[in-house]
Amino acid sequence: MAPDSETLLRRRRPGFSLVLSLVVMSVVLLTVITVASFVTIESRLAAQHQNFLRAKLNAAVSLRLALAHLQQEAGPDRRMTARADILANTTQAGWTWNTIRNPLWTGVWRSDQQLQPPSWLVSGRPGQLPGAQSANLYGQADFYVDQWVPWQNDFTIPANLLVPLVGDTCASGPELATATSPGKPDGRISLPRIALPDASANGSYCYWIGDEGVKARINLTDPRLTPPTGTTTPQLQQEALRGTTRSGTGILAGLENMPLGGIDPRVTQMRELPFLTNTGLGLTETTPPTRAKRLFTETTLWSRGVNCDSLWGGLKVDLSLAFEKTDAEWRAQLTPEQKTRMRGQILEQLQAEKVQLQEAVKKKITVSPVEVDRRLNAMMQEYRFSIEQLRQNLTNAGASEEALRAQITASIACVKRCAVVKSGVFKLSRRAGIDSN
Repeated sequence: MAPDSETLLRRRRPGFSLVLSLVVMSVVLLTVITVASFVTIESRLAAQHQNFLRAKLNAAVSLRLALAHLQQEAGPDRRMTARADILANTTQAGWTWNTIRNPLWTGVWRSDQQLQPPSWLVSGRPGQLPGAQSANLYGQADFYVDQWVPWQNDFTIPANLLVPLVGDTCASGPELATATSPGKPDGRISLPRIALPDASANGSYCYWIGDEGVKARINLTDPRLTPPTGTTTPQLQQEALRGTTRSGTGILAGLENMPLGGIDPRVTQMRELPFLTNTGLGLTETTPPTRAKRLFTETTLWSRGVNCDSLWGGLKVDLSLAFEKTDAEWRAQLTPEQKTRMRGQILEQLQAEKVQLQEAVKKKITVSPVEVDRRLNAMMQEYRFSIEQLRQNLTNAGASEEALRAQITASIACVKRCAVVKSGVFKLSRRAGIDSN
């Protein structure tokens, strides 16, 4: 007797329930795995984004600290900047571009404080108090103990703290001097990172401020060579060839094909210079490419300047107008603000001269009356004054011959004092350069 349909359906139900249960469990498991994967990915993305924001904020902190350091040291008018290799002389025994330490550090000197050591625009050493490198050196004759100077060789940077700020991609290493080449300093910059002072902050910073003003600008153009259409004249071109408006960078290796109209304006950074290799207008590169990296330490694509008076402050005065005006007209054109500033600068200069004399006495530096007379006679010969005319001019200016002789004495003492300091720094720098091996 054949089973009916109800019996067959009853026999099939247990297997169907098992399959259905397995399917439901698989869907649930797949859902759990999907949700877990989604949560893991989102957590990693959130952590990555948090690290990105933290790194961005740390970079902003480093930039603000560097900008504040730059404004503090080089912001006033009476400042002068130069690289640390300004005193480097590779012809001295033991000095090569391999032994000279930190040649691209930027130093800032004060023209109103000639005995004050320069400030170095770097973030400083780890383990020191924040801001130790930017401490005010006013009135100091030497660096503070916790400050870092370029020629210092008693401090070894831990390898795990070094951060490459300018690496092998942008610059090349040092090149020794040869019979046909003066060589070049190391263009790579690496400094140790410094932990942020806040205990709750997790991060570090470091910075180096390079001086673009000492480099040759290679994208200067002469509009007389490539004037607008329809204005070209042989006279303009001849004037351009006789003039010196360009820096002559075409003599540098790799820049022989520099167009007269200048480099493509879309190239704004030295690291973008290799993009001109394939155009045939700008850079002729080698294989492997090295010329663009060699140009980093000596050339730039941008630099700006202000015609400020680094000795007295303020903007420079057009001295050619002095020959077209009387003394009264020349003095009358000065504003009350300029007169007040000049009085303050004169008083400050007198105070600095007193300090210079005190330092000269401490160092047992003497200035004889013969030296003062020699300098005074040279001054009168330069301005074609007789002694009577000089005394009359001093009287008209409200000064005296004694005050002038005191100023000359302080100036000579300052020169002698600076010569002693420079000699000591040179010996220390040379010893540091030799010992750095």
